[in-house]
Amino acid sequence: MDKTKLWKEYINTQTVSSRNLIVEQYAYLVKKVIYSIPCTRIGMIEEDDLYSEGVIGLIDAVEKFDPDKNVKFESYACLRIKGQILDYMRKVDILSRDARKKTKEVADYINTYINRYGKEPSLSEISSSLNISVDKVKRIQEEDALSNMVSFESFIEDNGDIIQSKKEEEYPEEALDKSQLLEAMAYHIDKLSEKEKTILNLYYYEELTYKEIAEIMDLCESRISQIISSVLANLKEKLINNI
Repeated sequence: MDKTKLWKEYINTQTVSSRNLIVEQYAYLVKKVIYSIPCTRIGMIEEDDLYSEGVIGLIDAVEKFDPDKNVKFESYACLRIKGQILDYMRKVDILSRDARKKTKEVADYINTYINRYGKEPSLSEISSSLNISVDKVKRIQEEDALSNMVSFESFIEDNGDIIQSKKEEEYPEEALDKSQLLEAMAYHIDKLSEKEKTILNLYYYEELTYKEIAEIMDLCESRISQIISSVLANLKEKLINNI
Protein backbone atom coordinates (compact mmCIF):
# COMPACT_ATOMS: atom_id res chain seq x y z
CA MET A 1 0.00 0.00 0.00
CA ASP A 2 1.45 3.40 -0.96
CA LYS A 3 1.84 6.23 1.53
CA THR A 4 -1.07 8.26 0.16
CA LYS A 5 -3.47 5.38 0.77
CA LEU A 6 -1.99 4.77 4.22
CA TRP A 7 -2.56 8.39 5.20
CA LYS A 8 -6.09 8.35 3.83
CA GLU A 9 -6.91 5.21 5.79
CA TYR A 10 -5.44 6.61 9.01
CA ILE A 11 -7.25 9.94 8.66
CA ASN A 12 -10.53 8.12 8.10
CA THR A 13 -10.15 5.44 10.79
CA GLN A 14 -7.73 6.88 13.37
CA THR A 15 -6.85 3.33 14.43
CA VAL A 16 -3.58 2.31 16.08
CA SER A 17 -2.99 -0.32 13.41
CA SER A 18 -3.27 2.18 10.55
CA ARG A 19 -1.05 4.62 12.45
CA ASN A 20 1.58 1.94 12.98
CA LEU A 21 1.65 1.17 9.27
CA ILE A 22 2.60 4.79 8.61
CA VAL A 23 5.23 4.67 11.36
CA GLU A 24 6.78 1.63 9.69
CA GLN A 25 6.95 3.50 6.38
CA TYR A 26 8.82 6.42 7.94
CA ALA A 27 10.96 4.54 10.48
CA TYR A 28 14.06 5.34 8.41
CA LEU A 29 13.70 8.97 9.48
CA VAL A 30 14.59 8.04 13.06
CA LYS A 31 18.06 6.79 12.16
CA LYS A 32 18.51 9.71 9.80
CA VAL A 33 17.87 12.11 12.67
CA ILE A 34 20.07 10.17 15.12
CA TYR A 35 23.05 10.38 12.78
CA SER A 36 22.37 14.04 12.06
CA ILE A 37 22.91 15.01 15.71
CA PRO A 38 26.69 15.50 15.95
CA CYS A 39 26.95 14.78 19.66
CA THR A 40 25.55 11.27 19.21
CA ARG A 41 28.63 10.34 17.20
CA ILE A 42 30.72 10.42 20.38
CA GLY A 43 29.01 7.16 21.28
CA MET A 44 28.35 7.81 24.97
CA ILE A 45 24.63 7.08 24.74
CA GLU A 46 23.26 3.76 23.50
CA GLU A 47 21.88 4.08 19.99
CA ASP A 48 19.04 1.70 20.86
CA ASP A 49 17.87 4.12 23.56
CA LEU A 50 17.96 7.02 21.11
CA TYR A 51 16.09 4.96 18.52
CA SER A 52 13.32 4.13 21.00
CA GLU A 53 12.92 7.81 21.84
CA GLY A 54 12.96 8.68 18.15
CA VAL A 55 10.12 6.26 17.45
CA ILE A 56 8.08 7.94 20.20
CA GLY A 57 8.69 11.25 18.42
CA LEU A 58 7.68 9.73 15.09
CA ILE A 59 4.42 8.36 16.53
CA ASP A 60 3.70 11.79 17.98
CA ALA A 61 4.36 13.34 14.57
CA VAL A 62 1.94 10.98 12.83
CA GLU A 63 -0.79 11.66 15.39
CA LYS A 64 -0.41 15.44 15.31
CA PHE A 65 0.35 16.01 11.62
CA ASP A 66 -2.17 18.14 9.75
CA PRO A 67 -2.09 17.32 6.00
CA ASP A 68 -3.99 20.54 5.26
CA LYS A 69 -0.99 22.62 6.27
CA ASN A 70 1.58 23.34 3.62
CA VAL A 71 4.34 21.35 5.34
CA LYS A 72 5.95 18.10 4.19
CA PHE A 73 5.44 15.29 6.68
CA GLU A 74 9.10 14.28 6.48
CA SER A 75 10.21 17.77 7.57
CA TYR A 76 7.66 17.92 10.37
CA ALA A 77 8.47 14.40 11.55
CA CYS A 78 12.21 15.05 11.68
CA LEU A 79 11.61 18.03 13.97
CA ARG A 80 9.38 15.99 16.30
CA ILE A 81 11.85 13.09 16.33
CA LYS A 82 14.82 15.33 17.03
CA GLY A 83 12.93 17.16 19.75
CA GLN A 84 12.07 13.89 21.49
CA ILE A 85 15.66 12.64 21.29
CA LEU A 86 17.09 15.90 22.60
CA ASP A 87 14.59 15.92 25.47
CA TYR A 88 15.82 12.46 26.42
CA MET A 89 19.49 13.40 26.14
CA ARG A 90 18.87 16.48 28.23
CA LYS A 91 17.38 14.35 31.01
CA VAL A 92 20.29 11.91 31.03
CA ASP A 93 22.79 12.82 33.74
CA ILE A 94 25.79 13.05 31.43
CA LEU A 95 28.07 14.82 33.88
CA SER A 96 28.17 14.06 37.59
CA ARG A 97 29.30 16.72 40.07
CA ASP A 98 32.76 15.13 40.20
CA ALA A 99 32.93 15.02 36.39
CA ARG A 100 32.07 18.72 36.18
CA LYS A 101 34.81 19.50 38.68
CA LYS A 102 37.34 17.51 36.65
CA THR A 103 36.16 19.21 33.46
CA LYS A 104 36.81 22.63 34.97
CA GLU A 105 40.27 21.55 36.16
CA VAL A 106 41.23 20.39 32.67
CA ALA A 107 39.82 23.52 30.99
CA ASP A 108 41.58 25.83 33.47
CA TYR A 109 44.88 24.03 32.96
CA ILE A 110 44.65 24.25 29.16
CA ASN A 111 43.81 27.96 29.25
CA THR A 112 46.64 28.69 31.68
CA TYR A 113 49.08 26.70 29.56
CA ILE A 114 48.07 28.50 26.35
CA ASN A 115 48.38 31.91 28.02
CA ARG A 116 51.81 31.04 29.39
CA TYR A 117 53.37 29.20 26.44
CA GLY A 118 51.28 30.33 23.49
CA LYS A 119 50.55 26.79 22.34
CA GLU A 120 48.33 23.83 23.10
CA PRO A 121 49.33 21.33 25.80
CA SER A 122 49.54 17.72 24.72
CA LEU A 123 47.34 15.07 26.29
CA SER A 124 50.38 13.66 28.07
CA GLU A 125 51.18 17.09 29.56
CA ILE A 126 47.61 17.48 30.81
CA SER A 127 47.68 13.95 32.17
CA SER A 128 50.98 14.41 33.97
CA SER A 129 50.17 17.82 35.45
CA LEU A 130 46.73 16.86 36.74
CA ASN A 131 47.62 13.27 37.64
CA ILE A 132 44.88 11.91 35.40
CA SER A 133 45.34 9.17 32.81
CA VAL A 134 45.37 10.17 29.15
CA ASP A 135 42.23 8.12 28.53
CA LYS A 136 40.52 9.88 31.43
CA VAL A 137 41.45 13.30 30.01
CA LYS A 138 39.93 12.33 26.67
CA ARG A 139 36.80 11.05 28.36
CA ILE A 140 36.39 14.19 30.46
CA GLN A 141 36.65 16.47 27.44
CA GLU A 142 34.33 14.35 25.31
CA GLU A 143 31.72 14.29 28.07
CA ASP A 144 31.97 18.04 28.47
CA ALA A 145 31.59 18.55 24.73
CA LEU A 146 28.60 16.22 24.66
CA SER A 147 26.95 18.02 27.57
CA ASN A 148 27.35 21.42 25.92
CA MET A 149 26.17 20.12 22.55
CA VAL A 150 23.01 18.64 24.03
CA SER A 151 22.36 21.86 25.92
CA PHE A 152 22.97 24.02 22.84
CA GLU A 153 20.98 21.89 20.39
CA SER A 154 18.11 21.56 22.86
CA PHE A 155 18.09 25.33 23.23
CA ILE A 156 17.93 25.81 19.46
CA GLU A 157 15.29 23.08 19.14
CA ASP A 158 13.13 24.75 21.78
CA ASN A 159 13.52 28.28 20.44
CA GLY A 160 14.32 28.00 16.75
CA ASP A 161 11.47 25.96 15.27
CA ILE A 162 10.30 28.12 12.38
CA ILE A 163 7.60 25.77 11.15
CA GLN A 164 4.27 27.50 11.67
CA SER A 165 2.33 25.93 14.51
CA LYS A 166 -1.23 26.75 15.41
CA LYS A 167 0.01 28.86 18.29
CA GLU A 168 2.24 30.88 15.98
CA GLU A 169 -0.65 31.49 13.62
CA GLU A 170 -2.60 32.93 16.52
CA TYR A 171 0.40 34.86 17.83
CA PRO A 172 2.61 35.75 14.81
CA GLU A 173 4.93 37.84 17.00
CA GLU A 174 6.30 34.56 18.44
CA ALA A 175 7.30 33.38 14.98
CA LEU A 176 9.07 36.70 14.52
CA ASP A 177 10.96 36.18 17.78
CA LYS A 178 12.19 32.79 16.57
CA SER A 179 13.29 34.26 13.27
CA GLN A 180 15.22 36.91 15.18
CA LEU A 181 16.84 34.17 17.25
CA LEU A 182 18.15 32.45 14.13
CA GLU A 183 19.43 35.78 12.82
CA ALA A 184 21.19 36.35 16.13
CA MET A 185 22.79 32.91 15.93
CA ALA A 186 24.12 33.65 12.44
CA TYR A 187 25.44 37.00 13.69
CA HIS A 188 27.30 35.50 16.66
CA ILE A 189 28.72 32.64 14.58
CA ASP A 190 30.04 35.20 12.11
CA LYS A 191 31.89 36.87 15.01
CA LEU A 192 33.81 33.68 15.83
CA SER A 193 37.45 33.38 14.86
CA GLU A 194 38.21 31.72 11.54
CA LYS A 195 39.61 28.74 13.42
CA GLU A 196 36.44 28.32 15.46
CA LYS A 197 34.18 28.66 12.42
CA THR A 198 36.26 26.13 10.51
CA ILE A 199 36.13 23.61 13.35
CA LEU A 200 32.35 23.96 13.73
CA ASN A 201 31.93 23.55 9.98
CA LEU A 202 34.11 20.44 9.89
CA TYR A 203 32.26 18.88 12.81
CA TYR A 204 28.66 19.82 12.09
CA TYR A 205 28.55 19.91 8.29
CA GLU A 206 31.45 17.75 7.16
CA GLU A 207 30.74 15.39 10.09
CA LEU A 208 34.41 14.67 10.72
CA THR A 209 35.71 13.10 13.92
CA TYR A 210 37.83 14.93 16.49
CA LYS A 211 40.86 13.03 15.22
CA GLU A 212 40.23 14.02 11.60
CA ILE A 213 39.66 17.67 12.54
CA ALA A 214 42.78 17.66 14.72
CA GLU A 215 44.87 16.47 11.77
CA ILE A 216 43.45 19.15 9.48
CA MET A 217 43.84 21.94 12.04
CA ASP A 218 47.20 20.70 13.36
CA LEU A 219 45.87 20.60 16.92
CA CYS A 220 45.46 17.82 19.45
CA GLU A 221 42.11 16.08 19.81
CA SER A 222 41.66 17.42 23.33
CA ARG A 223 41.93 20.99 22.06
CA ILE A 224 39.34 20.34 19.34
CA SER A 225 36.98 18.99 21.98
CA GLN A 226 37.55 22.01 24.21
CA ILE A 227 37.04 24.51 21.38
CA ILE A 228 33.75 22.93 20.30
CA SER A 229 32.51 22.75 23.87
CA SER A 230 33.53 26.33 24.69
CA VAL A 231 32.10 27.83 21.50
CA LEU A 232 28.71 26.17 21.95
CA ALA A 233 28.49 27.18 25.61
CA ASN A 234 29.31 30.80 24.72
CA LEU A 235 26.88 30.84 21.79
CA LYS A 236 24.07 29.63 24.01
CA GLU A 237 24.81 32.29 26.62
CA LYS A 238 24.75 35.04 23.98
CA LEU A 239 21.58 33.74 22.34
CA ILE A 240 19.73 33.64 25.64
CA ASN A 241 20.07 37.42 25.71
CA ASN A 242 18.18 37.59 22.40
CA ILE A 243 15.06 35.84 23.70
